[in-house]
Amino acid sequence: MKFEGYDPKAISFLKSLKRNNRREWFQPRKEKYEELIKFPTQDLISDLAVICAKDLPNVIFDPKKSLYRIYRDVRFSNDKSPYKTHVAASFALRGAGKKSEGPGYYFHVEPGEVFVGAGVYMPSSEQTRKFRAFVIEHSKEYLAVVNSKSFKKNFGEIQGDKLKTTPRGIDENHPMIEHLKHKQFFIHCTLPEKDAFNPKLPQKVAKKFIAMKDFVEMLEKAFALW
Repeated sequence: MKFEGYDPKAISFLKSLKRNNRREWFQPRKEKYEELIKFPTQDLISDLAVICAKDLPNVIFDPKKSLYRIYRDVRFSNDKSPYKTHVAASFALRGAGKKSEGPGYYFHVEPGEVFVGAGVYMPSSEQTRKFRAFVIEHSKEYLAVVNSKSFKKNFGEIQGDKLKTTPRGIDENHPMIEHLKHKQFFIHCTLPEKDAFNPKLPQKVAKKFIAMKDFVEMLEKAFALW
């Protein structure tokens, strides 16, 4: 295991970056960012690859490719702040194409918390169609996942936006109607900030990822059926 826990100075750095989110401040401190945040996160990802090898063999843990850049894409945003104020990584499934397209796993560290999630945050219209078809045609399999004790204990329910009205072409009295209103398909939980400083953080994140496995595999199956 390589990860030794984030230095508390890493959180202080992110707080300072939030207050000074401009190139003139960041550039002279880029090496400090790499020392405190980038390199430890890559170590964390390397540890996840080892810890999850048996339980999540279909997930790609790559210290370089999984880690998100600190630079924000501001082309279509009113907020022109150039830097993210958290460090994040996502983990795609093998053969799923770009990591942003299919279901996968995600975590980020920011002042105040460690966020752990999985699923699809911005599904395409085709993925939404397939998800709803799966819920209708395989409702027992779907409910077995989202109503399981482990799912309820760790994540409660599927997160994200839902339609306020009935999806087009579906009876408003359909027994699965509330599940069919989902516009996003992801789950998440948070760990306290103090866990970021713990060398056991990779094990804690891995435990949550493994608990998310059934949900991610269900989405993968739903998207592949039709």
